[in-house]
Amino acid sequence: MSDAEPANEQGALGAVPEYPTGALPQAARELVEYGSSVGLPGSLVAGAALAAMAAAVGPNAELEVTRSWHQRAIVWVVAMAPRGAGKTPSQDLAFGPLRAHDAQVDEGRILIGDTTLEALSRTLAASGGAGAIDQDELTVLLRAVNEYKGGGGDVGRLLALWAGAPVNVDRVGAGGSKANQVGLRIPRPTLVICGGLQTQRDELLGDEESGLRPRWLPHIATMPEDGG
Repeated sequence: MSDAEPANEQGALGAVPEYPTGALPQAARELVEYGSSVGLPGSLVAGAALAAMAAAVGPNAELEVTRSWHQRAIVWVVAMAPRGAGKTPSQDLAFGPLRAHDAQVDEGRILIGDTTLEALSRTLAASGGAGAIDQDELTVLLRAVNEYKGGGGDVGRLLALWAGAPVNVDRVGAGGSKANQVGLRIPRPTLVICGGLQTQRDELLGDEESGLRPRWLPHIATMPEDGG
């Protein structure tokens, strides 16, 4: 742990309960077991696995929550743990097959690298509305959203993406230039997000009032007892 990190970063989490691995699909359980065998926190591997599976499903199927409630596979997973606790290797393990897939194709890529809302909207519009943000660190995306929370525009668009609701982006270019106008329509967005966040930055997940914070599915881990 560096001097720049708060001394109570680990202690602030309190006791983290054992992850309910038995509730996972078999493929995810096996991935968690393998991750645990090489020293990765089961909760972080499990969270990344859920996001990776949702990204692979994309808009091609719906999950039957109940007989009357069907939902597209839209999952926003945030791995919350101190630096060095295994966030990055856990996500690397789960997202490895999707990254390999994207490296071999020119069209039909699943993963998105853009982290600004406008760039993300452009990418989703070009890909039929589906994609997954696979980021080692979510700080850049979350800070960009929070910078504009006063106006509510970016937060509102992000909430619409979580709900899978139609998204419209209309912006006039600098100086009123028509050449740089943005007019995007995403009628059926299916966006998965997965990334890490250090525990002391949890305020970036938003607040209860805006409705953004409850949309995240946190997966928490602490440093191992012999960790530094």
